[in-house]
Amino acid sequence: MTGVCGVGQKTLVFAILRKIVLEIPALFILDKLFPLYGLAYAQFTAELILSAIGMITLSRFFKN
Repeated sequence: MTGVCGVGQKTLVFAILRKIVLEIPALFILDKLFPLYGLAYAQFTAELILSAIGMITLSRFFKN
């Protein structure tokens, strides 16, 4: 049980990274590029990037 302590901070970082750092700027950029579908593309793009970051983080977490 002690191995999972401190993971809450990483979860908070991922939540902030997803909404503030990735999704909101992507909304503005992709809305200009694809006016009708910019919102859907922004969410998909943010999730795709964050899933790659999550896999890297999990692989490092399980190595320790």
